[in-house]
Amino acid sequence: MISPVVIGDCTLYSGDCLEIIPMLSDYDAVVTDPPYGTAAVGSYNRAGDLILNDDDLSVVSAALSAISCDDMIVFYSPRKAAEFYTELSFVPWYGEIVWDKKALGMGGGLRYQHENIACAGDSSLWSGAFSIISIYRDAQKHPHQKPIQLMEMLLRNFNAEHILDPFMGSGSTGVACAKLGKKFIGIELDPKHFDTACSRIEEAYKQRDLFVAPPAAPVQEGLAL
Repeated sequence: MISPVVIGDCTLYSGDCLEIIPMLSDYDAVVTDPPYGTAAVGSYNRAGDLILNDDDLSVVSAALSAISCDDMIVFYSPRKAAEFYTELSFVPWYGEIVWDKKALGMGGGLRYQHENIACAGDSSLWSGAFSIISIYRDAQKHPHQKPIQLMEMLLRNFNAEHILDPFMGSGSTGVACAKLGKKFIGIELDPKHFDTACSRIEEAYKQRDLFVAPPAAPVQEGLAL
């Protein structure tokens, strides 16, 4: 039995997404920032800890193959572009957005100033978006942490109302959903990052847009595995 934490319209699971995804059905799109498969690079350890399952893209591939919808927004590293599209060729990709972090990456050789955002499924879900978004990066709480402004910009232009993130990390996607009045399901394997996500999402509801209707009171629910 896995008991999720429910904060407003956000349902958060602490555990393995490969075990939890098959038990879920009530979502219409995936927005996620999964492990990049860049553990060997060594330059993404900005928050003082390593990303679980970051040795390669095998877990990401297994998770996305278990998803019951085609509509996805998935971040990935430009260092792994060829491998990403080869490993995940079963996903109906149609386009890409570039996040310009406005600061060079760490390390030597080819230093990237951007990350990639792959788009899949129904391209008509976009109500308007630019192919390049320039926002400074922020990795204070998680090595791959995404700015809330970036996630809000994506979700404001993406016409899906119930978002699943099987690699929730520190909860940036969930925070954006809370602020925009969208429903959210998040899964995170690392207990420390899960606790961070819960705190950030709870705080987001306290500061959310006054024009968005408030959610129901937090409750605990059970999921039988």
